[in-house]
Amino acid sequence: MTTAEKAFELLTCEPAPLMFDARPVAGLPDRPLPLDELRTLLLGEHHSSDTTDVLWRQLAHHAREWGPAWVVGAIGVALPALTHLAARISRGRPRHADDVDSEVLAGFLDALRTADLAPPRLWLRLCWAAWRAAVAVVKVDDGEELPPDLASGSRTPRMPYGHPDLLLGRAAAAGLITPDTAELISATRFGDALIEHL
Repeated sequence: MTTAEKAFELLTCEPAPLMFDARPVAGLPDRPLPLDELRTLLLGEHHSSDTTDVLWRQLAHHAREWGPAWVVGAIGVALPALTHLAARISRGRPRHADDVDSEVLAGFLDALRTADLAPPRLWLRLCWAAWRAAVAVVKVDDGEELPPDLASGSRTPRMPYGHPDLLLGRAAAAGLITPDTAELISATRFGDALIEHL
């Protein structure tokens, strides 16, 4: 993801940033936009699904027809959302983070190149393709090995309330039993005294 972001920055820097013609897209400014400005605009405002569909159809068409610069450009515009997806999928699985990042990008790129552009919700379909590709990597590896910090040997379970004498002391302090009864229980149940001798 870092490499994709650096490549996107190179494509959008002066003196000749890669420009997206936003004039045919209703809901966007009626002028060409540098791709970094387009990305900022998409992050800052909510747009209708029709606007998003037209925008992503045009970006996908450019990526398919106009070469690698537009592929990187389209990925760069999508990168904030893709980074968010990858972070959600790899949360709690730090050793999978690099694989998840790679699969998110690969799934998105594959959908960008092959998805049917005609049906609605193109942006969501591109994101779902990225999500499915990354989740598949995590699911394949789930359960194959125990986490390194998990003890796998047998051990005596801990009592939930501590030592029995402490429990009896708390019960006597709360008035549930008398202190003499607590002593009797402790001596006969946990000690060596016989009830007949006491």
